[in-house]
Amino acid sequence: KLNDGKGPSILDIGCGPELQLLNSIHCNRVKCSEYLGLEAADKFKPKGTERLEKTVLTGKSNSVRGVSLHARADFLTHEFEENKTFDTIVCLEVIEHVQPYQANLFLRRAQTLMHDDSVFWVSTPCYDEHMGAADNHPNEMTYEALGGMIEDVGFAIEGVWGTFASIKDYKDELGEH
Repeated sequence: KLNDGKGPSILDIGCGPELQLLNSIHCNRVKCSEYLGLEAADKFKPKGTERLEKTVLTGKSNSVRGVSLHARADFLTHEFEENKTFDTIVCLEVIEHVQPYQANLFLRRAQTLMHDDSVFWVSTPCYDEHMGAADNHPNEMTYEALGGMIEDVGFAIEGVWGTFASIKDYKDELGEH
């Protein structure tokens, strides 16, 4: 069930300073009734906003309505209106940046912003003990650990898809170049 019948309301946690998802929604003319982007970075980059300046960010878009962007936003402390829910919550390549002791709080906070028909999309790199975690990932988890945490919080995992290949997956195919 959509919040207002004009497309889903979307919360983009860690939307990125270049607003990749919002740009994709706009370019593909996906209708959404509301888009809220939260980003921990200090500001949004011109590269991400220039396409959106004359349409989405001025309210002149035919597909994306109700755009709100918050730089320097902490999802755990951001204030939402009382009883606020979203049809879709997107968290792409973010949870690995959340301190391990806050990961359950992060997922539980997302639950409070969902209604019965909401969908929560999560992507993250899978920890590989042979490669180690990236320096800026204090919480890179194995597939099993992330799945267990998601289910422990009370989510049902409805589908799992692959991941982007990392260099370790194809380095033997590259040759010297």
